[in-house]
Amino acid sequence: MTAKATDLLVVVNPHAGCGRGLKTWDKLLQRKSELRQARLINQADASEADSQLRAALAERRFSRVLVLGGDGTIQMVLNRLLQLPEALRPILAFARGGTGSDFSRLLDLPTNPVDAAEAVINAPAGAVDVMALRSEDRLHYGLNVASVGISSLVAPRVNADPRHGKLSYIWHTLRSLTRFNPPTIALQVDDRKLEDEARFLIAIANGRSFGNGLKIAPHARADDGLLEVVIVDPMSAFELPLRMIQLLLGKHLSARPVSLAQGQKITLSATTRQTLEVDGETFDFTQLQVEVLPRALQLAHFKEQASH
Repeated sequence: MTAKATDLLVVVNPHAGCGRGLKTWDKLLQRKSELRQARLINQADASEADSQLRAALAERRFSRVLVLGGDGTIQMVLNRLLQLPEALRPILAFARGGTGSDFSRLLDLPTNPVDAAEAVINAPAGAVDVMALRSEDRLHYGLNVASVGISSLVAPRVNADPRHGKLSYIWHTLRSLTRFNPPTIALQVDDRKLEDEARFLIAIANGRSFGNGLKIAPHARADDGLLEVVIVDPMSAFELPLRMIQLLLGKHLSARPVSLAQGQKITLSATTRQTLEVDGETFDFTQLQVEVLPRALQLAHFKEQASH
C-alpha cells in the first residue's frame, strides 16, 4: 500500500452489476487483509449510502475514496467530493463494478475487477476535468457524457435490460424511434449561437464513450479544459441503422447529419421540458448550462492524455 489503509474510504453498492462490486471487495480483502482497517460503506439504499458518505467525508481524514459500484454510485461520490473545497477533496478511485462505467475505459485498467481495484488503490492520480451542470433547480456534476434527445428514451431501457452492452443500446435506439419526436433546442457553445433546430441527439462529452463503449466523442480529452459537443440532426428510420453502425465503429463524425463543436460553456434552451442523461443518471430541464471545471478532480490511475 502506498498509503495507510485507515486513510481509505471504500464505497460499495452490493447490488451493482449483480453483486460484482461486493464480490470484488471480498476478494480484495483476501489478497490484502490490511484493507480491513479501511472505512467501508456497504449500502444498496442510495439515500442511506449518501448519508453515510457525507458523514465520513466530514471527518476530513481520508486521502482516497474507492468506489466499487456502477455509474450511479460513482455519480453519488463525485457529487459529494465536488461539494468540498478543492484542497480537501480526496482522490477518487474506481474500477468497473456495475454494467456501464464508461469513464473507467480511459484508465486502461486490467479486465479482472479485483486486479483493477488493487491497481487503483496503489496508483498515483492525475487531474481530470469535471462537468458542472446547472438547471433551473439543480447543480449536478458529471465526469463523462451528458446527452439529450433520443438518449433520454434509450438510457432507461438499456438500464433495465439484463443484456446491456453496445448492441443493447443500438437495439433500444431503433425501438425508441416509434415514440421519439426530435425536440427543438436552442444551443450556444461559448459565444457562438447555433440555429434553433430539431435535434436527434446532443451529446456533451468530457469522456469518449457512452452506452457501454460506444465512442460518441472519440477525440475528447478529459484533461484539456474543453468539452466536445456532438450534434446529430434528425434522420429517417431507413438511415438510422447505417448511422448506428458508424457509431459502433467510431466513424460517425463524418456522417451528413453529425456536426461537432468544442467549448468551455454550453447552454441549452428548450421550449418544452427535456430529460438529460448524464453518466447513467437522468434529470429534467428547460434551461441548462454545462461548464467545464478544468482539472477539478484527482483521479487514480489517470494519466495525461495525448491528442488524437
